[in-house]
Amino acid sequence: MRLKFVQKFIDKLRKKNKTVSVEEIMHNVINELLNNGYIINEKESIFITSNNVKFKYNSNTKDALIYTIYEDFYKKEYGIIFDSDSIFIDVGLNIATTSLYFASLEKVKKVYAFEPFTPTYNDAMININLNPELAKKIETFNIGLDKENKEIEMPYNISQSGCMSSIYNPFEFNKQICKKVESTQKLKICDSAEILAPIINKHYNKEQIILKIDTEGSEFNIFESLEKESLFSKVDIIMLEYHYKSPKFLEEILLKNNFTVIYNPEYNKDVKVGMIFAFKNRKAF
Repeated sequence: MRLKFVQKFIDKLRKKNKTVSVEEIMHNVINELLNNGYIINEKESIFITSNNVKFKYNSNTKDALIYTIYEDFYKKEYGIIFDSDSIFIDVGLNIATTSLYFASLEKVKKVYAFEPFTPTYNDAMININLNPELAKKIETFNIGLDKENKEIEMPYNISQSGCMSSIYNPFEFNKQICKKVESTQKLKICDSAEILAPIINKHYNKEQIILKIDTEGSEFNIFESLEKESLFSKVDIIMLEYHYKSPKFLEEILLKNNFTVIYNPEYNKDVKVGMIFAFKNRKAF
């Protein structure tokens, strides 16, 4: 879910008894970015960050793209500082803003990224291929992760790609943001440990392993699978969004595996989401 800052902004204005539209939010966000070195090439429909990472947009994806760029590149929602060579595992690629942000960091040597919704995956590949030097670092997979192998069909709306889920119907669970089903998509879902174990074992004790999970609800099943195969002992940093229910189960697994756990921010009941940063190496923060 990559629209959290919008909800926070709306909540602040509500407390001041002010109303706000999405158009007003977009206007403020775009102006802030343009005033800080970001560029919109309207002719080619390309958005360029202040460090020259390029993204393609269209009428369906422009708002979501700018929101996520604002969070990833400008606000640095996932921003961490580290001095060790690292790999980044991006479970929930969406339109590739987070993967490209980490690929742009010198110390990140490889990015592995997973996205089950094919239209979203295709948009992500367009963005990745716009940045050929960064693309060399990124390996992508058009699959979702869970605790078992299966094929399913889920509702979908490309303009709200950051809210789509392989386990919940977001149009029922998150009616405040997800308002209209445009289609259904067939998804290939794989057991998390089966897919991630070879990657983690390949880099263990060679590079720092950073795991980001933003999967709109399947994070609980992903944790169950990884814990069953004792893979958390080989991961150094976890950045996690949890959705729709208490994070207690996730917290218990992290503490059991000697992670320090930080909630940032606390669970937001309106959008049913919260964030956890967990780490073992204090130099990472």
